[in-house]
Amino acid sequence: MSQRESKQSAVAPLSPEIYLRPLQGRDVEQVKGIEMAWPLLSHWDIEVYYGVAGGRQNAQGLVAIERESDLKERVVGFLVYRITLPDTEILNIAVDPACTRRQIGTQMLHHLEIQVTREGVQNLFLEVRPSNAPARDFYLKEKFMEVGRRKDYYSNPTEDALLMKREFGN
Repeated sequence: MSQRESKQSAVAPLSPEIYLRPLQGRDVEQVKGIEMAWPLLSHWDIEVYYGVAGGRQNAQGLVAIERESDLKERVVGFLVYRITLPDTEILNIAVDPACTRRQIGTQMLHHLEIQVTREGVQNLFLEVRPSNAPARDFYLKEKFMEVGRRKDYYSNPTEDALLMKREFGN
C-alpha cells in the first residue's frame, strides 16, 4: 500500500462511538485545542497542522473521532507522523484530557503500526521529555525502548529529549 493509499484508507473503528481517519482541515482547531491542553507536548503553529491536513508537509495525520450524535462529531485524539523508509517517526500524539484511560492513544498507535508495517517500515521512533512520566510509561508498555538522548531538544522549559524506538519483526 502506498503512502497516498494509506492516507486515504478507510477508518478503523475503536468503538461504536469512536473511529480513526486521516486528519482533515476541519479537524485542525480541535487538534490544536488538545495539543494546548498538554503543557509537556510539542506545541506547533496551527499552520503546520493545516499543512499536514492539506498534504503540504512531509507528514501525515490521524485523528480519533467521537460521534456525539448523528450530526455531531469531535476530535478526541490525534497522531502526526512521518514515514522515511525503513523508519517512521511519531512527531506528535495526544488524547483529549477528558478522554484519557479509554485506550484511544493505544488504538491510534496500533493502527499506525499496522499501516506502516504494510509499507515496509521496520522501526518506529519518537522523542519524549524525561519529565513526561505518563507518556514514557505508555511507550514502554507499547514496547518502545530508550535508544538515545537529544540535549536541550525541547524549549519552554528547556529539556533533553529521550529518543525511543520500537522495532518490528522482519
